[in-house]
Amino acid sequence: MNITTAHAPWALQLVVAIDVREPGFCGFYLRASEERRQVISAYLMASPPSEEAMGEVGRFLSSADHRAILQRAFGHVPTGLRGALRRSGPVVLDKSFYRLLFTHLSAPPHEGVVEAIQRMERVTRAKLVMLRGIPQDLCSADLTGALDAPGKARELVIAVNLLTRLGVDRAGMAAALRAVRSEDELNKAMLRWSLKASSPEHPVPRSECYQPISSPLELHRLGISWGNCARRYIVDLLAGTDAFAVFEHGLKRIVVHLQRGEDGHWVKESAWGPRNTHPARDTSNALDDYLFERGVRVRRHEPRERSEWDSLRRFTRTSFFPFEGDVDLDDLNFELDLDLEQALAMEPDFDG
Repeated sequence: MNITTAHAPWALQLVVAIDVREPGFCGFYLRASEERRQVISAYLMASPPSEEAMGEVGRFLSSADHRAILQRAFGHVPTGLRGALRRSGPVVLDKSFYRLLFTHLSAPPHEGVVEAIQRMERVTRAKLVMLRGIPQDLCSADLTGALDAPGKARELVIAVNLLTRLGVDRAGMAAALRAVRSEDELNKAMLRWSLKASSPEHPVPRSECYQPISSPLELHRLGISWGNCARRYIVDLLAGTDAFAVFEHGLKRIVVHLQRGEDGHWVKESAWGPRNTHPARDTSNALDDYLFERGVRVRRHEPRERSEWDSLRRFTRTSFFPFEGDVDLDDLNFELDLDLEQALAMEPDFDG
């Protein structure tokens, strides 16, 4: 027989007090099935007996069936209550669990809450708290199982509302999220729907030599094709704090990374070739001139004193890459015609 000693003190204190008036009740309570112990605990939470009534209550709880116990405790038994108590585990929980469970089933915030509880493999207080803040279109037992804390559920609702404002199809996204069963599936689903969002207008106009990255999906493809960490900036692109483009100079291309400063002005953050290699000097200088003429701040055009760090950087910055310099256009695998499924399935064989 499994012995559980983690029962909530509030329940044990009442059970011991009842045992004084009805000897043997404590042993009966501790040896009872999981469902019966949870049913008795729900009764004690809803209708704690007075000292004078403890003997009678002990006899009633030892002999009555589960539905009768719950009926006497709450006045009515909402659909799903007994099943939820049966799936709440062997340990007697805090009073707030039983109170919240009854409230959710008898007066739910929306219809999805009852269905979600009925489909939960294990009912916990954390999941019940989550359900209070999850809107009906996102509510499911699978999704609450993929979330490990109420705080994460609140963050998810915020993120979904944000993507909705950015033009993502709410109904399609909600249906996909209701079906996830793990944190990994949830993260992948959120990435997929983030790639469908609309990003702000690029700060530099498009031209024959300057091709702005105009969507998160295009940025995702760029990171795969060029073998860099551009995909990490999808949220920054959507937030309008970062922007990316491909700059062409002669037969060479480099990726441009711009950042918006606190004063609202755009600054060239960096530029790199495939696999984060450092671009050739003539290509880099041509890019700096191009951006500077279009209102982007470029450090090369701003006075700066050299330091000892520049000397060290010169000898170390390319040591981590398999090759340096630019590549010809014909050799560059810049496949922007990949569809969404292909882009998500591809993974580079090196770290970004």
